[in-house]
Amino acid sequence: MSILQRLNKHTRAGKTGKVIICSQCRKTAKVYHFSWSGLTCCYCKAIINKEDWLEGKNIKKKNNRFEKELETAVNELTDKRFEELAKTYNLRKI
Repeated sequence: MSILQRLNKHTRAGKTGKVIICSQCRKTAKVYHFSWSGLTCCYCKAIINKEDWLEGKNIKKKNNRFEKELETAVNELTDKRFEELAKTYNLRKI
């Protein structure tokens, strides 16, 4: 799950860049630095200030249902159920 937040002075692009979202048309663009005060959207051609662009922030929420299902699968030692959960949640056996 992710929420949209406006860019601020602490936003960094990192080595691989960052995908930002136009606040007018909701289309995305990728930037590799934030040494600018405004940017023209490639899609709607609007000039958007840096603080008005949006970025997606991931929210990690504890998933109690997943933990209970995994515990049940491990206790019952059903490899089939564990494989189903592993496929659903991108897990691998250790």
